[in-house]
Amino acid sequence: QAYQERLRLSPLAEVYRAIEEAWKVSKTVRELAATVLTVAIRLVDALKVIFAPSLPFTSQQVHEILGHTRFIAGPL
Repeated sequence: QAYQERLRLSPLAEVYRAIEEAWKVSKTVRELAATVLTVAIRLVDALKVIFAPSLPFTSQQVHEILGHTRFIAGPL
């Protein structure tokens, strides 16, 4: 059931990105582009925690790519 819930939540990040299409926002709306990208990064950050029990190595890699230095759930 937990895995099903993770699969249900992960498309939310993709939907948000598709709706806003931050890469198409003109330079005149930089604040909106910054907000969209911040939300997208936060969604990825949250999803890596949600998926950590099922995908510990991948989640740890995403964790490090996002600039975190500690382990999500202890050493692997």
